[in-house]
Amino acid sequence: MGILEYGVDSADPAPSVPALRAARLSFACRYLSPPGNSKNLTAAEAMRLHRGGISIVTVWESWATRASEGRAAAIADAKEAVALGKACGAPAGYPIHFAVDYDASGSVERLRPYYAGLISALGLERLGIYGGKAAIDLAYSMGIRRLWQTYAWSGSPTAWHPAATLRQYSNGHIVGGVPVDLNYATAHDFGQWLYVAPPAKPTLKQRILRSLETTGHFGPKSAEQVLAAAERGGLKPNR
Repeated sequence: MGILEYGVDSADPAPSVPALRAARLSFACRYLSPPGNSKNLTAAEAMRLHRGGISIVTVWESWATRASEGRAAAIADAKEAVALGKACGAPAGYPIHFAVDYDASGSVERLRPYYAGLISALGLERLGIYGGKAAIDLAYSMGIRRLWQTYAWSGSPTAWHPAATLRQYSNGHIVGGVPVDLNYATAHDFGQWLYVAPPAKPTLKQRILRSLETTGHFGPKSAEQVLAAAERGGLKPNR
């Protein structure tokens, strides 16, 4: 499949929605890391992107070589990443990428325990890996299918893994005044999510109907009839 969408990744808050739209960019890849890091995605930023129809991809990175630190590190990172994403409005089960932000080609087996820990903590469906060719090859061999490959550490010309559906192909750009790297997606599902707002508070009418239905004496239709009769008697619930 060819290129379907273009987007950015950035260590700064993503460019404004108008700037992204003007550049024909439809997603933003943003960081999760230990609290207090200025590069982290926030709930306000996620809401801003969501309202503008910009998809969000999240990537965990505390420091570049964290993925070489083993299974226990992976499990701790997965737990913290899930909590931080949830605080930003991510939907349940949202995909998370974990960064291998260095050239791992000479020591790729050091990544295996970390990957195994991530798989045990998150499962394969929501797990993604960011990195160069060696890091991506190992992830694929372990069953990970959310693959975000960077052109860095991937040869010249770039040796793209055919299963890498998210590809960082150029860096050092400015969009809307924000330094960004450029990416493209080759699949409709490339690990993105849209901010999910909290459900609206139910109206009085909805609460009454729910209460009637949960008594077990009224189905949806009869509950509506009871409420209609109450309204004719003067009850005016907020619809």
